[in-house]
Amino acid sequence: MRQTRDRGKAEDLLQQTMLQIHCSRSRFLRGADVTPWAFAIARRLLIDSIRRRKRESEASDLLSSLDPLMEPASDELLHSKRVAQTLERQLSMLPAAQRTTFEMIKQEGLSLREAARAMGTTVNAVKLRAHRAYVAPAILNRRGSEAVAAD
Repeated sequence: MRQTRDRGKAEDLLQQTMLQIHCSRSRFLRGADVTPWAFAIARRLLIDSIRRRKRESEASDLLSSLDPLMEPASDELLHSKRVAQTLERQLSMLPAAQRTTFEMIKQEGLSLREAARAMGTTVNAVKLRAHRAYVAPAILNRRGSEAVAAD
């Protein structure tokens, strides 16, 4: 308690010390005094916890100083917007049932069972619609390239 100046930390260190003593009891020399051995374990655990807190504090400071640098660059935002527009365009080409299924599962995070209940259909029907929605962009792109090749 004197070293940590925090009752919660002191209790945690005491518990860790007792656990370490229990785990290391096979290495204890019979007939030796237990107190110095127990205090040595407690001291090492205290030093480790101080070092860990210092590292965590330094890492936290570093991350907070990097926050302005962590903002996405304008080209990344532009790329994200283009991907979102492409996704919206592809989704708009899907039949309504497939589009709704895709949105419920991938965008809203519903399970297959939840989506089936919401749509008033079976889980197998939702699986089929989701699969068709997943493969539809590849089919649509293939059809587009075939049409260009035919011209």
